[in-house]
Amino acid sequence: MVAASSSTSTTDRTLKIQDTGNTDHYLPSNSTASSLHSQRTKEQCSNLQPAQAQDQLESMNPPPGPSRLRECMFIVIIASSQFISLAAASQAILQMDAITAWFQLPADRSLEAGWANAAFAITCGTFIIPAGKLCDLIGSKTVFIFGYAWYTLWSLLVGISRYAPKGQATFFFFGRGCQGIGAAALFPSSLALLGKYYPPSCKKNIVFSLYGFCVPLGVVVGGVFSAIFTQLAHWSWNYWSMAIVSAFFTLISCFYIPPDEIIKSEEQKKKRAWFHLPKFDYLGTFLYVASLLLFAVCWNQATGFKFKSVQVYVTLIVSLVCFVAMVIVEFYVDDPIIPARKIHPQTIKALLVVFFSYLSFTIWLFYLWKYFTVVRNDTVLLGAAKFVPLSIAGFIAALFSILLISTAVPVQIRLLAGACSFLLAHILFITLSRTESYWARPFLTIIIISIGLDISFPSATLLLSNGVPQELRGISAALVGTALNYGTGIGPPIAQTIIGYQCDKCMASGDMDQFVKAIHIAAAVGIGASGIAVVVGLYGTVTEYSWETHSYSKRCVEPYDDE
Repeated sequence: MVAASSSTSTTDRTLKIQDTGNTDHYLPSNSTASSLHSQRTKEQCSNLQPAQAQDQLESMNPPPGPSRLRECMFIVIIASSQFISLAAASQAILQMDAITAWFQLPADRSLEAGWANAAFAITCGTFIIPAGKLCDLIGSKTVFIFGYAWYTLWSLLVGISRYAPKGQATFFFFGRGCQGIGAAALFPSSLALLGKYYPPSCKKNIVFSLYGFCVPLGVVVGGVFSAIFTQLAHWSWNYWSMAIVSAFFTLISCFYIPPDEIIKSEEQKKKRAWFHLPKFDYLGTFLYVASLLLFAVCWNQATGFKFKSVQVYVTLIVSLVCFVAMVIVEFYVDDPIIPARKIHPQTIKALLVVFFSYLSFTIWLFYLWKYFTVVRNDTVLLGAAKFVPLSIAGFIAALFSILLISTAVPVQIRLLAGACSFLLAHILFITLSRTESYWARPFLTIIIISIGLDISFPSATLLLSNGVPQELRGISAALVGTALNYGTGIGPPIAQTIIGYQCDKCMASGDMDQFVKAIHIAAAVGIGASGIAVVVGLYGTVTEYSWETHSYSKRCVEPYDDE
């Protein structure tokens, strides 16, 4: 592990992080000794290639680590990024009706309010991989602080969009998309920082499980505060308060996150880093971003126009062409944004499980919220309060996830168990009746789906973090984030489009029985998505088991040179 350096007091106590191989590992120290150590190790590695130098640094004994307080602050800051990103993703779902009323969108444009959630989730899922590549090029701390600063700026501007003319919500949707870019920078950089400073160990398992617990916690807290501001004040204060919190974390990140250690070749040292990105895959990045954005735009437009409009299926065709072109380009460039040649089939299976699981989760979240506020006629605040058990059950599920990891339950089985939780929740969801008691099936679905949230995400991130070389940690974290966030972005519009074909007037007729029918259709879509996740997870569980060694493979990449 690379030791970061800075020049402050040498009196900080040290805290060792023991790994499974009885070797002592440390978080970077803020001491003069750390600075001298970093300088010596850099000099010893100056004649090596960047990747070889990185491995050489990791094999050396790092200097003493920080105090327990500094380590706790480091964990809190990193976990906060996941918490704030999920809070931002969920808060707009509760505000859609308020956004429609505030901007006075006509009835034929009411479906545009869906962009309040989709714009954030889609840009977040799309730009995570370019952000992960930047982590490998310019350092995870730099990308992390930029992500928080960018998120702060656009949270402020989204709140200011309340002063836009009536009927013009474009700037609000645009601002939400720009917010997603900030969250995209936070996701891979935070996971890369955790993977860098925590080697495979029991402590790393605990830290990643707590990081995963921020998923249900962020969803619930973001929803509750969104409901409070929307019902008791104004929805814009939700974004301004988020700007204040993220500005605080931007500031303390500069002091509590250790400096980046970027090993460069002699040629790279002669160039100015901020004006030259070495071997960056510009064409592949453009094709990748274009394909994902256009594919998402296609599904969001289909909610209103269906596939009867030329612009919808033309957008779909162009997005698929860009994706195919991107795949071809990635196999021929020297430094692809997605290292397709090195990705192991096991990684693809894990990403598919995460993608379809979280696609189904957002469908469940969106339409259960509609069930509470429309069918049961709950206020915004009461509807948000009904999701509070999600965070409590999520905390218990996080402890259970730590137990599964500590008892060496294979990641393939954990991923399958998480996918089964999503499937079971949707099976219960599709049986909801108009007069259903909250403490019956709605409450059970909340408890069950929290298990899936806290098992699937930490399992996938640990799998990729432990199974890739140092130079691919940023991009590996980005792959998990892309699967998660992109799935959450396109889940509701896919369900809404299918509802439009099956029962076009169900959600607008005012008949609650028809509205419940639309919710059942959405739940069926969720069953299909989570069912795919279960099938893929089951296939991976069976095919990746070795009867010779009686164990599962832990490889996440194809063999690479330094093995």
